Amino acid sequence: MMDSDGILRHHLLYFDRPNGTRVPSMALAQRYQDGLELPPVSARGFWYKAPGGFETRSITDVLEREDPAAYFAGKIVHIGLCAAGLQDSYVMAIDHARQMYGVEYQANAVQAMLEGSYKREIGTAPQLADIRGITAMSESLEPERVVEILSQYLTLIIRCVMDDHGTLDKFVGDCTMDFWNAPCLRRTMSCWPAAPWLTRWTGGSRPHRYRSRSGSRADTGDPRG
Repeated sequence: MMDSDGILRHHLLYFDRPNGTRVPSMALAQRYQDGLELPPVSARGFWYKAPGGFETRSITDVLEREDPAAYFAGKIVHIGLCAAGLQDSYVMAIDHARQMYGVEYQANAVQAMLEGSYKREIGTAPQLADIRGITAMSESLEPERVVEILSQYLTLIIRCVMDDHGTLDKFVGDCTMDFWNAPCLRRTMSCWPAAPWLTRWTGGSRPHRYRSRSGSRADTGDPRG
């Protein structure tokens, strides 16, 4: 049950049949201990599952007794096929470059239940930061001066984002796209985290304003004024 973007992030813990009986997933059915903590599920029975890596062994090695029986003692063993042609492989959120086969996906679900370590989804907080009036101002300045202003401004924005545990996504001219809560969760953050850095940088009573000789202006402060 992939998400709308084609990424597999969730696992169906159970589903209810029309007659009222509940059918558990394979992972839930393999609970062999009482008192295991179950993951929080949505109204449709889905829970978010972050995948990890598991060692795989060739069934040929097992049948030819190259793997000693003691290796599997006390372990839950999932047997499945790993072949791309069977269309049982999925793109996971943790790694878009290598698809995970269904048998490993099921093993991850069981392991998460045994550990009781459930990841939860959090929303990201994006920020687009640019300089108001930069186009008009740059038309009246020498290119070297424009580069100097942009270099100082972007350097401070990056420092601010990094110090506030954010993630720099991209540069778009004088604009930066940043977001928070991935990969580090931020419980609180400032509405306009760049302002203290800009104040320290320019040191004036109106620290986030530039004015060219021709009178055009560029602002880098809070858009609310």
